Amino acid sequence: MPLEEIADVLGHASTRMLEQHYRHQVKPSIDAHVGAMESLFG
Repeated sequence: MPLEEIADVLGHASTRMLEQHYRHQVKPSIDAHVGAMESLFG
């Protein structure tokens, strides 16, 4: 889900707070999924 939509649902004017506080927690998960997809599709 795009950060812009999450920020809107939570009532934030921008994605800045989400990016500062949560992006570091999401990135390892994204990296793990990318690695799995790369091993499947080369």
